[in-house]
Amino acid sequence: MTTLYTISNITFTYDATSHSKINALSGLSLSINHGDRIAILGLSGSGKSTFLKMLGGLLPPSSGYIYYNSTPLFTPPADVSLLLQNYGLFPWKTVEENLILPLLLKKIAYDEDLILYWLKALGLEDKRKVYPKNLSGGQMQRLSLARALLKNADVYIFDEATSSIDNESEEIILEVLKRLKKDKTIIFISHRLKSTMIADKIYLLDGGSLKEEGDFDALLRQKGFFYQMYTEQAELENYAGGEVGSCKI
Repeated sequence: MTTLYTISNITFTYDATSHSKINALSGLSLSINHGDRIAILGLSGSGKSTFLKMLGGLLPPSSGYIYYNSTPLFTPPADVSLLLQNYGLFPWKTVEENLILPLLLKKIAYDEDLILYWLKALGLEDKRKVYPKNLSGGQMQRLSLARALLKNADVYIFDEATSSIDNESEEIILEVLKRLKKDKTIIFISHRLKSTMIADKIYLLDGGSLKEEGDFDALLRQKGFFYQMYTEQAELENYAGGEVGSCKI
């Protein structure tokens, strides 16, 4: 497989106060290939979202470099679709209009059959004429995902695509991500570790640096930080009546 992203020794520093600076990322190096399904994990404050924005071309590194398709990355690539945590929906437009309007604004022709396909795939077919205020959090996240998928990008980057949603919505979203063509690259961040079962590779960040990497089973076998996080989450969800390991993807 050919390399899509080459990330070499990047740091990102921001001003915490007028007198101090903090490194959100520090000396991070890794690579991502075309067609990979990549999960980025880490505790709160580990630099996940900062790193995602850098891959989307929204933030430049303070030092080091990022190459996208062998070219230095300075601006958002046209073939990358980035879905951030905030939904960014138009509250005064229906579900269907929320899908069409972004395409019209960018003067992109839209295919009604494709719109109906993603609405059905994401369980929103009967919500076409509904306004976002009448949707659940999970349904709004699914609508945001449908809008991103309509761009038909080569690379999809999702920040917390399965966070703060119901189990049904999570299962639907993961099934849709699995359904994407193998030539599509998917990079996603999630606190729900069972979501990472669909990943070809997991990168686990800690303090802005790469702590562990590997696929789901390999990281469990290592019995390191990922194993500890997974075990703690399993205990919490099983105590609450759920099963972290029930999603066999």
